[in-house]
Amino acid sequence: MHVAKQLKSENLRIQIQDRDAVLDDLFPQSHKLDRFGCIITEPYGSFGASLLIQAAIVQFYETHPQRRDTQPMYPEIYMFHVGGSFGDHSSFDFWPPRKEVQVDAANPAALLSAIVDKGITRLALPDGVEGDPELLKDSINSFADLGSGRNLFESCFAYNPSGQTGDADVFLASEHPSFEANIRRTLEREELLEKYDESPALIGRPGPTSGLDVDRWIDTVRSEWMRWTAKQ
Repeated sequence: MHVAKQLKSENLRIQIQDRDAVLDDLFPQSHKLDRFGCIITEPYGSFGASLLIQAAIVQFYETHPQRRDTQPMYPEIYMFHVGGSFGDHSSFDFWPPRKEVQVDAANPAALLSAIVDKGITRLALPDGVEGDPELLKDSINSFADLGSGRNLFESCFAYNPSGQTGDADVFLASEHPSFEANIRRTLEREELLEKYDESPALIGRPGPTSGLDVDRWIDTVRSEWMRWTAKQ
């Protein structure tokens, strides 16, 4: 849970409709039970929403600061991989692994079901051509998940894997290295594993993280890295 201390709101610039804004404008009516979800459809396409993801992380801790220390928690953020496995995002603190969800690309109703099952209240999805909402009714019940989604969703954002969408009304920027660090950590898996193999003590242990917690995380990273490189 390194992001709890790593990311700061003062290092993030926000504009909404060309006006300076703050996190409460980006995520209006934030509350303790907010959960952020991001849909990904290509390898590391989520990097195009990295500032939005990290803004949601900051807001998670700003809303209930005790989560940083006296009530330590990983952020309630979830990645929905649609149509494949598109990279390990645990260095953004999508952790434990249940927070990276695999969904069949050919089943929009299953995706909606997965999203509402995780209780997502703020959702980011790749910008694109609007689909057929009737497909969302092709489930065990024609309206149950639709009703749950309408009840849960407070905010929805369209993003582009390039980082820029057409006709954008939200602008996020940061010149602080902390908002780039997790992208680098995500991509530099080989260096991370070499560092651990040299000495496990070299790996940071934020909050109440134990040595066993680090060992289990590294096991997951190694497994994902081996599977990822085998596909290349």
